[in-house]
Amino acid sequence: MKKITLFLATLLVSISVFGQHRHGDWCATDHLTEELIKNDPDYAQQLQESWKAIQETVASQDKQKKQAVVYTIPVVFHVIYNDYRDNISRLQLEDGLRVLNEDFRRLNADTGNTRSIFKGVAADIEIEFALAKKDPQGNCTDGITRTQSALSVNARDNVKALASWDNTKYFNVWVVNSINSQGTPGTVLGYAYLPSFGQSGTRDGMVIRHDRVGTIGTAISEGRTFTHEAGHYLGLRHPFNGNSCTAGDGVSDTPPVSAPNFGCNLNANSCNNDNPDLPDMIENYMDYADEDCQNIFTQGQKNIMRATLQNSSLRLNLRSSSNLIATGVTNPPACTPTAIFDTERKAICTGESITFTDLTEDGDPTSWNWSFQGGTPSTSTQQNPTITYNSPGSFPVTLTVSNSAGQDVVTYSDYIQVKVAGNPAFNPNWSEDFEGATIPNPDVNIEDGGDGISFSLFTQAGSSGSQSLKLDNLNSTVIGEIDAVISPAISVNFGQNLNLSFDYAFAATQSGNADELNVYASTDCGETWILRRFYRGGQLRTGANTSQPYVPAANEWTTQSINFNAYSGPDPLLIKFEFINGGGNNFYLDNINFSGIIGLDDYFSNQLELFPNPSQGQFTIQSGQFELNGAKITLSDISGRAVMQTELETNSNSHTFDTSSLGLKNGVYLLTIEKEDRVAHKKLILE
Repeated sequence: MKKITLFLATLLVSISVFGQHRHGDWCATDHLTEELIKNDPDYAQQLQESWKAIQETVASQDKQKKQAVVYTIPVVFHVIYNDYRDNISRLQLEDGLRVLNEDFRRLNADTGNTRSIFKGVAADIEIEFALAKKDPQGNCTDGITRTQSALSVNARDNVKALASWDNTKYFNVWVVNSINSQGTPGTVLGYAYLPSFGQSGTRDGMVIRHDRVGTIGTAISEGRTFTHEAGHYLGLRHPFNGNSCTAGDGVSDTPPVSAPNFGCNLNANSCNNDNPDLPDMIENYMDYADEDCQNIFTQGQKNIMRATLQNSSLRLNLRSSSNLIATGVTNPPACTPTAIFDTERKAICTGESITFTDLTEDGDPTSWNWSFQGGTPSTSTQQNPTITYNSPGSFPVTLTVSNSAGQDVVTYSDYIQVKVAGNPAFNPNWSEDFEGATIPNPDVNIEDGGDGISFSLFTQAGSSGSQSLKLDNLNSTVIGEIDAVISPAISVNFGQNLNLSFDYAFAATQSGNADELNVYASTDCGETWILRRFYRGGQLRTGANTSQPYVPAANEWTTQSINFNAYSGPDPLLIKFEFINGGGNNFYLDNINFSGIIGLDDYFSNQLELFPNPSQGQFTIQSGQFELNGAKITLSDISGRAVMQTELETNSNSHTFDTSSLGLKNGVYLLTIEKEDRVAHKKLILE
């Protein structure tokens, strides 16, 4: 191997010392650089010469003192997903770019947190990142590709062969499930290769976990991992490079740091050989401090990144005017959009509202036309409308998006399942054996994960009869696909001995299949689901592995029972059976029974009448044997928050209330009447 300069030597020292740390999250850039230096005799020399060229350009910048211009870099996201959970939305990817651009332009909201001692060196990098609008063939794109692959889990450079665009024209960003941490002491969140002469197009770019992109969707951070790795991509080293106070990152205005900083210790000052003696700049994006403490790039770091974009052998072509035209960043073409939308939930109760989110890809729509059967309003031209459903049932939703290049229409049938909130028919007993049933129906709803294969009636096998619900999982090619069956709304107030039982049958195709059955409960009309029981691996399988379409024999059904006493209120209770495709065979569900008895409180509730119900704000309570004088009245919303409380003083057996002055939203409320040892409950619907 050719001689390695002092700078590269200290880089290797930095990596060897990393093994001494046992903190949680790491960047793999240094480790991968070490691997390349060891395995490629030319790489060390290329890296050395590249760094020298960058430093020379920085020195030239200092002499010329020219007015800087904003450089723009075309970006393409390659989403490599293992299952639906990794296949993050366009909105999240765009949010990741938002954070990145704010940090690079020093427009981040937390610039005020930069300590005064460092504000003088804080810099607007004058570099921006934009999604490409033309692919390498000149076709329309939204700067996003999507590829399903198991390589997304424990990923490294192996994912880059799945999708890669010319690295001299695009900043390739591979978004994955997780990253192989071999050689690093903790969880790897991302990495990017430093710029070097002769950089391989099959290697160059960034790999980042999906949960470190942006601040919405699956994101669990402030989005600064993206900023950190983009710094590497443009030539920045870690400030603790060399893990000593004499090595450093080659930047004059970042104080020396002897080791990575974790947490948010504003008192850290690991080196005292600088003059003046400055504390560690833990707020620098290139250290390892908590992301909510990071808020600064320095002028010196700006010089290095811009010099990288000014060198014709490094990344100059990325920001060239001709390349911005070729990639569609400048004068982007109008691309025909592909209509996609989603909601936070698909099961709601009558009187509830739900917001629909446009997730259209490929092109940018200029108009939206929605159709909501059963909804109010029934149509909308808003991008993200909010719709109210007042009647129970399963309803389709249609979205038409268009721009100057064309239009696209998508309809999701039986997309919204609306349950009866005010007066559930099941109080609390409900059973379904699917004999003679139609699916979906007002009681049982089906959710398709998106591949067109969902639960349907099967007439050739059942646990207690001849029919059951079947999920044709064998023919579903989408690993991670979620399909669900949702119960009717069940009244469980005052319920005792509440129990769910059901039968199911399932076979795998091979022992490594990772299919799952999850049973959930919801007491807020599907807004949140609580996992009650899960079945996986050998626990889930009732039949022998087979590659042929599985149909259960009579002895291959299992009966499961789950106690639901913890859910005796508030109403209504929803139950969801969720099946996740892990590559196995068909799944069958049958003979669902929810049972219980009504407690003593319900007797008193039956002695009260509440009318009109639904009400427009004014309603009357009328009692039989329940004394109203001195009774405490509480009206609560569906979350349990009291919105009205009073104590009655009346000699009458009825009392009228007017809630119009309370400013209550339309929906379902619980009226509680308490007197001495008696408690009664009534549901009130405001519309």
